[in-house]
This record gives sequence, structure tokens and C-alpha cells, in this order.
Amino acid sequence: MSCAASVSTAFSPLWWRQCYGCLLGAMLLLIAQGNVSAADPTAEQQYWLELTNRFRSDPQSELQKLVNFSAPGVWGSPKSSDAYIANALNFFGTSATDLAIQFPTLVAAPPVAWSSALNVSATTYSNRMVSNDQQSHTLDGLSLDQRVQSGGYSANWLEVGENLFASTNTIIHGHAGFVIDWGDGNGALAGYGNGIQNPAGHREVLLNSVYKEMGIGFQSITIPGTMWMPSAPMW
Repeated sequence: MSCAASVSTAFSPLWWRQCYGCLLGAMLLLIAQGNVSAADPTAEQQYWLELTNRFRSDPQSELQKLVNFSAPGVWGSPKSSDAYIANALNFFGTSATDLAIQFPTLVAAPPVAWSSALNVSATTYSNRMVSNDQQSHTLDGLSLDQRVQSGGYSANWLEVGENLFASTNTIIHGHAGFVIDWGDGNGALAGYGNGIQNPAGHREVLLNSVYKEMGIGFQSITIPGTMWMPSAPMW
């Protein structure tokens, strides 16, 4: 590892099912400090990058954009103006009170830039998840740093991370899943607890201030009837 302030963060493949029905996409977001690549992101990748940087610049305002409160710590009706986000909040029983406690403590972070090399790693692994019909961080037998470097990213980085989702209906829905980090907050116990993952690791990755670059692997395919699908609105 070089002594330079290199950083690499990976947001792992994220599956998203488009709202009009039959497409499945796998997305991987990677962030790091290193050589800047010239290839431009697609419109979908650019949108997710912009949403990520919007959250990093003002975490508290981002929550207000994604959900509705009638009073601090009290859900409005509906819980979100986005039906997919509201559905996920209802499914997991996400606590408005706990979100109101957690988000004021979040610290803004500098924006991240696009990296085509990280995008190569993201796309490769996303494709593997689609072909294997599995949601897993270990399908290729590589460590995360090996995965990042296998896509051509510089070995001069200090940190790498990865977020992984099973299914989402739209990009803003998937973004909200990372930001809110809805899911099982109850561990091995029955039920979902407060409906927020503990710790909120996906959210922490998004706000890690050492991350400098991001790559997003994205593709859409028809979902065969045999494909694995989550039972929840978004894992």
C-alpha cells in the first residue's frame, strides 16, 4: 500500500427491478481515491452518483426528501411520497422515532467522483450475481480489494467497502434503502425490531468521508421465473 491518501470504497452490486415490471438490474457502487478514468457514466449511473453526493452533502435534508414526518419522529401519511419507499417502511416497521434520533448525528462528507475502473469491477460482479441467481459478497472467491484491483483500479488505496442489495424497483427506491438502511434490526430474534439494520452499515458506507471515487455497474435483463427473488420489498 502506498503512503498516498488513496481510498477505495465499494458499494456492492445492487439489484433493481424496474417499476414497469420485468427487468432486473445489478448495480455495484465503488468509491476510492486514485486514477480518474475517462469513460462517462450512463444516465442511470449518473443519477445514482448524484443522489449519493446529495446525501453526503446534507444527510439530514436527504431524509426529509425521502420520507414524510407529521412531526419530529412521527410518520406522516403516507410515510413517503414514493410508493415503493412507503411500502418498504411499512413492511419492516421502520421506526420514525429512531430515524429522528439517528439522523441529526450524521456528518456530511465531500462528494465522490466517477471511476470507470471501479465500474468495471462493479459490473463484473453484478453480472456474476445475476448469472448465479444469488445475493452474496463472495461469489467470485476474491477478497474485496482483489475484486477492485481486478477491474483495473489502482492498488494505492486505503479502504474499501461494499453495499449489496437483492432487489429494488427504481433507483431512488434503492438509494433510499441505503440511506434509511431499512431491514432487520432484531438480529436472531423474531420480527424486524425497529426496522433499521443494526448497525446501519450501508448508510455508514455512503457517508464515509475517506471515499473519493465511485463506480456503478448496471445492467437490465428479463427475470426468468426461476430467478431468486426476495420476499421483502427491498433487502
